[in-house]
Amino acid sequence: MKILKVILAVFMFTGLCLAQQKFTFAVADIIINESAVSNQIKLVTTKDEGMENMLAFLEKNTTIKVDKEIPIVTFKKVSDIEKYPFIFISANGPIKFSDAECKNMAEYCKRGGFIFVDDCVYENKQSLFFHSFKDLVEKKIFPGKKAEMLSFDHEIYHCHFDLPAGLPYVQGEPSGGWAITDDKGRVMMFLAPTDIHCGWFTTFGFSDLQTKQSFQFMANLVIYTMTH
Repeated sequence: MKILKVILAVFMFTGLCLAQQKFTFAVADIIINESAVSNQIKLVTTKDEGMENMLAFLEKNTTIKVDKEIPIVTFKKVSDIEKYPFIFISANGPIKFSDAECKNMAEYCKRGGFIFVDDCVYENKQSLFFHSFKDLVEKKIFPGKKAEMLSFDHEIYHCHFDLPAGLPYVQGEPSGGWAITDDKGRVMMFLAPTDIHCGWFTTFGFSDLQTKQSFQFMANLVIYTMTH
């Protein structure tokens, strides 16, 4: 059976200056409308080995403190998600959201929120989720905006760990990282077709470099979000 993993990662921060800021990072389950997925797709919990490994990496290699409480939220109301500055969504196939959910995602981003969309190739070699979400973003969430590939010198790739080659490649399409920015240049959405989160699993057989860089990229993304 194909698996659709839909994850909401949330965090908040405290501190007076950037050099001394400490972050709290937590994970939450997100509920989506059942019509968003086909009968061949099964929803799974965020409490998996990959997520646990990623949280452990953040706690060990940054000043981020990890909160392992898992609340449940939805996209039905902006008020349900606006207190969470970071949303991480991953899936292995096309997905749909209602007009109201798309509107709420756009409003969430405009209010300072950040959404990280990461494809999951799983049992095929096509980045179906990446392309369907990119299409959704450009047509319904931010109509008129086009996702643009970030250059390798963008601060997301260098703000904590140095990733001179840009977005790490785990599997899927090695086509770089795509972003939707606001009028001031802040990245509101980052879309990855390279299965970053799969590198967080020790059982998937990826190289040490792929695993290391997948963790480092996520740490950079979290820190970028909290400082912009």
